[in-house]
Order: sequence, then structure tokens, then C-alpha cells
Amino acid sequence: MIFQKSINKFLKIAFIPLIIIHIIVLENIRFTLWPEMVVYPYLINNDFSLYKDLINPYPPTLIIMLSALTKIVGYQPQIFLLFTWILIGIIDIILYQVLLKIYKIHFLSLISLIFFMIISISFGINGLWFDLVQTPFIIISLYYFIKFKEENSIANLNLSLILVITAIFIKQQALWLLLAYILILFFYNRKNTFKLLFKLYPALLFFIVLSIELIFCFYKTNSLLEFINWTLFFPFIKASKISGYLSLPTIKQLLPIIVILILSSPSIFYLSAKRFYLLPIMVSLLFFAYPRFDYFHLIPALAFISILI
Repeated sequence: MIFQKSINKFLKIAFIPLIIIHIIVLENIRFTLWPEMVVYPYLINNDFSLYKDLINPYPPTLIIMLSALTKIVGYQPQIFLLFTWILIGIIDIILYQVLLKIYKIHFLSLISLIFFMIISISFGINGLWFDLVQTPFIIISLYYFIKFKEENSIANLNLSLILVITAIFIKQQALWLLLAYILILFFYNRKNTFKLLFKLYPALLFFIVLSIELIFCFYKTNSLLEFINWTLFFPFIKASKISGYLSLPTIKQLLPIIVILILSSPSIFYLSAKRFYLLPIMVSLLFFAYPRFDYFHLIPALAFISILI
């Protein structure tokens, strides 16, 4: 009995040494600091105008945040490395808490967290890019959407939508997840679609406020047209016509993803037999690596697979 209590106490705090080990492992592998993460904040802090003087096909949230951070702490690579590790630690903690809330069992939650830690390292989690910053918002959004489906709570759905909208304002690829949510809601609520829409006014209001704020900011700096061009027209319309912009995965690159999906397929198909809505969510997260494939774009998908597995 005493031994069992000791095991339970250990399991409750075991995620803390796991996160420390995760960071130690990351310290011994290559850290990728993408040039945009340093150059764009530096130029903004030296009076260059975002979108007008700088070509940035992503929303301004992360770049503005980094420019504010670098104003205080400078541009040394160690600063960005520390920021990345803190962010990865936050992702680990959030994922573990979500796993614990869903499964209520520390051991299973720890196994799933270890799975995420190991696979995410090989998928390039040790690098600062937009997808990594999106991941905490996406994990919590997924949790509240699952909670909405299980409990039919509009408050949870609004929270989920607010979080995925936040992720979209970091990088547009989160639109794939929002589209999956919309399709699921329409499929399960075909008779009450309009009634449901009226109940989603907090999420809609959040989106409108953020959009108006961005429009106003770039209107003041006389770069509104450039902002619309680079964040909407270029990625959604123009980029697909540029030779070499579309970068699909090779068969060799697809193999690790296929293996992971095959290994996790018993869990995924068992769960989706009762909860079919999990499959379109899974597919939408895999589309985060489109149109330019790289493994680090799939970190949010790995987090979701860790929850399902």
C-alpha cells in the first residue's frame, strides 16, 4: 500500500524530470534559428516598415512580439534558443495537462508525452518558426473542441474557436483546422446550423476585433495594401503560380509519417469509430505541411497523434 502511494506520488510529478531531460537532449542537437526570426525584428526596430519594406507572407503577430523582445534583450542567438526551449517546455506541460484531463491516468499521459518528445525531436522541434509558436494554442483548441463534442457545451466551442483564430493570426495554415471544425459542425448540426452560428458571437467578435486592429495599424503606417497583398493575395492566390514554390514531400520523406500513422492507426480508428470527427481533424493537421513540406510543420499533428495514441 505504501509502495503504491509512492508510485502514485512519483507519477504525479514525473513529467517535470521528463521535460528537463527533453531540454538536455535538445541542447545536444542542432538548433535551427531561421533568419527571418532575427532579421525582421532587427529591421523593424530600425524603422523599416513591415510589408512595405519587408516581404513577409505571414501575419505580423510573431514578428512584432520578437521585435518587442529583442528591443529589451538584444539579438544574440542564445536569446532565441532560450525562448525556443521555454516554448517547447510550455508545449510539453500543456500537452501533459491535456492528456491528463482526457485520460485521468498519469501513466498513460506520461507514455503519450514521451512519444511526442521522442518523435518531435526527429521532426525538428528544436527550431524557432511560426508553427512552434502556434502549437500551444492548437493543442488547447483541440482539447476544448473535443470537450465541446463530448459535453455539447457552446462555451467550450467558443474557446476552441478563439484559440484557433489566435493561431491563424500567427500563421495562416491554422485555417485548415478551422475548416475542419466548420465541416464537423455543419455535418453534425445540419438542422441547427444557423442557431449554432448565433451562439458563436464571442468567437466572431474576437475575430472582428483582431482584424480591425490590424487594419487600423497598417492603415496608420500607409501599408494596408501591402499587408493585404503579402498575407492574403500572395499566399492564397499568387504563390501557387510561382515555379518552385510548391514543395511536396518525396516518397522517402513520407515514409516516417506513414510509419507513425500505421503504428497509431489502431488507436485512431478505434476512437474515430465512436468519434468520427477526429479523422477530419487529423487530416487538416497533416495539411499544415502544405504547400512547402518540412517535418517541423507537423509538430501540431504530432501533438494530436500523441493525444489519440
